[in-house]
Amino acid sequence: MLDNLVQQPKLADRIETKARQLQRNGLFQLFQADKSRFERFKFDLDALTIDLSKHFIDTESVNLLTDFAKQKQLEKKIKSLFTGELVNQSEQRAALHIALRDVTHVYPYEVAIHQQVQGELQQMREFSQAFDQGKITGYDDQSIENIIHIGIGGSELGPKLLYEVIKTENHRTKVHFVSGVDEDALQSLLKRINPATTLCCIASKSFTTEETLLNAVVIKDWLQQNAGDLNWQSQLVGISANPAAMTEFGIAENRQFFIWDWVGGRYSIWSAISLSVVLACGYQQFYEFLQGAALVDKHFYTTTMEKNLPVLLAFLNYNYTQFFHAQTQMLAVYHEKLKYLPGYLQQLFMESLGKQVDMQGKRLQKPTGQIVWGGLGCNGQHAYYQMLHQGQHFIPVDFFVMAADSVANSAHEQHNFTNALAQARALMLGKSAEDNTKYYPGNQPSTTILFAKLDAKTLGLLIALYEHIIYVQSVFLNINPFDQFGVELGKNISATIKQALLSGNYDELDQSTAGLIQGVNSP
Repeated sequence: MLDNLVQQPKLADRIETKARQLQRNGLFQLFQADKSRFERFKFDLDALTIDLSKHFIDTESVNLLTDFAKQKQLEKKIKSLFTGELVNQSEQRAALHIALRDVTHVYPYEVAIHQQVQGELQQMREFSQAFDQGKITGYDDQSIENIIHIGIGGSELGPKLLYEVIKTENHRTKVHFVSGVDEDALQSLLKRINPATTLCCIASKSFTTEETLLNAVVIKDWLQQNAGDLNWQSQLVGISANPAAMTEFGIAENRQFFIWDWVGGRYSIWSAISLSVVLACGYQQFYEFLQGAALVDKHFYTTTMEKNLPVLLAFLNYNYTQFFHAQTQMLAVYHEKLKYLPGYLQQLFMESLGKQVDMQGKRLQKPTGQIVWGGLGCNGQHAYYQMLHQGQHFIPVDFFVMAADSVANSAHEQHNFTNALAQARALMLGKSAEDNTKYYPGNQPSTTILFAKLDAKTLGLLIALYEHIIYVQSVFLNINPFDQFGVELGKNISATIKQALLSGNYDELDQSTAGLIQGVNSP
């Protein structure tokens, strides 16, 4: 009996063996063997329909998943996230982004945190109401036509995505996002808009981000020089965890909005970082966005492992990176308004899972996460889909599709819908041919996420789903998904190089860097 226990394969080996067996069997053959496969692996999450049937998964592998979740103490780790424990161990912080959308305080984290969040939401609501009444600059007859949102990374990617999804042609106010340090682009924007009808939102958690402050100074000077009878300070708004720095910059206290150290930049879309979008599109839409995320939080917190969508999807990602050597994951969006989603999720995945050591500081032997990329589906079909269908890389694909029918939807919507389904089917089936140049291997896994309409709530559902997928994946990998020290080194070295550029002293630099500087400065 003891010998049998000793000889029992490790759980990870059993999971790998099962996954490879399903791959050998083939996706299409799995459908032929199980006529109810689609219904078995199709899940509804409020407005989303999520099809996992085109993956290497069956009932036995789901059972292995539940064993794996127990081994990794996943249920306990989920509770740790929702109770505000220090899950970000390297920085000794909680990661309580769920508190930003927990309007009724469902989860057992500190009451004080809930009160702080609700106070900030109330301030956003009141500020938005004043904005709608044309009172934001202190002049009743003054309406704001343009908002300049200055931020970078999580302080720009999230609000930009949210704005693209919920904006309409009826909104009188346009939001212009400034993130890079292209002076020509910034000056071109300032020449096109009227400073007297412009509000500037400066979004930076630390309020020390170099790119953001460089642009903010230019725009503050522009407002000051063109203020006329207006109080230029009434046209500056700040969102940060550093009130002192906002005050020093010249932002009035009643124009300051707060975020907390337990809100990671890539999770800040749920906070006042999105204030510019709230002002342009209305607080109600932002509230519906929070509601969508809250529905996913409830599902993640309460649903058993075998039906828990973030857990299932994270398990598939884990299998593909650890056992199938999947280096990348493609996101194919078949809706123009979601064109910024791949970039947003790229940061979410790659900052969170791009790690080389585990929670104990031990160096890992296998990649922890996938390189995430993608774009508009129909555009991609005329570009990189060639590699998906006939290349030699193993690339799982997530399809984001709005449902359509033959009557209610336009020809454009029908085209997107049918093409997305066709690509998922083609990746699964492949195509045999005597001519190898026309052979499609097929047997490529994909997820299809279907939604009836694209609005603020739907976007909230989508983003929160992927946040939790990443968290579960990090638990399976035993890594910290909430720090991002890798983004700091290049910034620090940039300061050294800038000093060398200005001083002409290159002694501290390597030959290549010094040579490139001297080459630029040569006559």
